[in-house]
Amino acid sequence: MQNQNMVILVGNLGNDPEVRHFDNYSNIKFSLATSKKIKKNNEEKEFTQWHYVVCWNKRFIEIFENKNVKKGDRVYVHGEIQYSKWTDKQGIEKVSTSINADIIMVVKQKEAESENAFEKHDKEKNLESSKTPEYDVDSDSDPF
Repeated sequence: MQNQNMVILVGNLGNDPEVRHFDNYSNIKFSLATSKKIKKNNEEKEFTQWHYVVCWNKRFIEIFENKNVKKGDRVYVHGEIQYSKWTDKQGIEKVSTSINADIIMVVKQKEAESENAFEKHDKEKNLESSKTPEYDVDSDSDPF
């Protein structure tokens, strides 16, 4: 069996994705929160883990730009775990972990923050009132 480095995450964006364009390539990076609930001693607690995601796939970068993906949107990420090690200017060795994504997809976008429940209700009510009323033409009572 062949070794594999593969990760699949579904979570909420922790920030608006940042698209960076360079001479010959582009990338998109964002933080992703994944949470799980654990019940301990009849008390339920939620634990959140944060993941740093980078994607170099031009097609998915364009999709994210066109869909206007924002903080809080739910996304699917498929990729591999990447570990980086470097030494900073003070000579201190640093280590980071990121997800090098080859597929990213929007699962669900948050509703526009400006549209609250009352505005949504008003829109639906206006749509209902703009419908053409239906009449029963076979009825004995003629409306005219």
